[in-house]
Amino acid sequence: MLSKLFSFGKNKYPDVVSSLRQSVIDNVPCFVDKHIVGNDELQFRGWALPGHKGPSAARFYINSSPPDDISYPLPSKGLEEKFGQNEFAGSAGYSVVIHAPQDEIFSNSGFAELEYQRNGTPDERSEINRWWVFDPRREQPMPEGERAYRVVGDESVENYLLGGATIYKRLEYMVSRYFDPTLFAEGPVFDWGCGSGRVTRYFVHDKTREIWGGDVDKDNLAWCEHAFPQARFIALPLDPPSKLPANHFNFVFGISVFTHLREKAQMQWLEELHRITAPGGGLVMSVRGDTSLGFGFNRKLNEWVYLRERDGYLNVGVDSRINEQLEDQSYYVNCLQSRKYIQEKWGQYFDILVDILDIVSAGGIHQDFVIMKKK
Repeated sequence: MLSKLFSFGKNKYPDVVSSLRQSVIDNVPCFVDKHIVGNDELQFRGWALPGHKGPSAARFYINSSPPDDISYPLPSKGLEEKFGQNEFAGSAGYSVVIHAPQDEIFSNSGFAELEYQRNGTPDERSEINRWWVFDPRREQPMPEGERAYRVVGDESVENYLLGGATIYKRLEYMVSRYFDPTLFAEGPVFDWGCGSGRVTRYFVHDKTREIWGGDVDKDNLAWCEHAFPQARFIALPLDPPSKLPANHFNFVFGISVFTHLREKAQMQWLEELHRITAPGGGLVMSVRGDTSLGFGFNRKLNEWVYLRERDGYLNVGVDSRINEQLEDQSYYVNCLQSRKYIQEKWGQYFDILVDILDIVSAGGIHQDFVIMKKK
């Protein structure tokens, strides 16, 4: 794609929409639109794009076992309009159900999982793409609609919890894949940009693990302090340094934070993240990559991708939804970074990038995960 990218004239951008859509097909084979927890059942609904062998070869698993009821394929007309490159996109809908007592469904430390194998066999993508829900009987307090909305742009309690549980478990998987699992299991852990605790809430179930959360949204932070007394929360300045202890955290993660910072602020926060992470500590940060762009419809997609690859960093506009809580209401923006830019610029702060730097497409559902380690 990039070989063609720079051969166009000044007033025309190459059409990359098809490749962005293909990124979704490749990296998000299964998506959950809805889940329902009943007295003795768990149901997932959504869409799943099979491989070349078609839906008959695909397999669903709930908690590593075939569901009791499977309806697949089902019509998915809207999906065909967006992802018609996959010949099965018009019939990619599914509904899968497992029947069992809730104690059995959520026997894995309160979690239940959905796995989709597009060609009927497990692979790296089926591992990464697993979806998770947590036992609603054990859920922590929920933030009011506006506090949740500032974090995810959606007031749906169901989506908030599904996304939080899935990201938590995918972070756990990433740590087990790249680092010593004890970094996640024992901590100390820092949730950078914790918002209203969408992911933090799943760390606090283990009362022996040290978990911190930090944010510039003081309203959400105050709510977290009240809702999750097991954790420690700290207000962050717009411009670091912060009051966080140096060389303290064994695992640091930031979900959809680098997606909103101007370039200068990104460099400042990379330096600060390096300061607070313990030697040997691991970090997972999310960014908007091709898969994220491929989910949307925007007339500027071609332009954005061209400028992202040309300049490395691209600010596409102010995010007023988040800025309403800040003194500087122009601070948060929506931005993109190229992979080359991440390797070169972020590598100035994490010198082990030549040994451990991986960018996992759609590791964070829509967003990519950048994996880093500090010496």
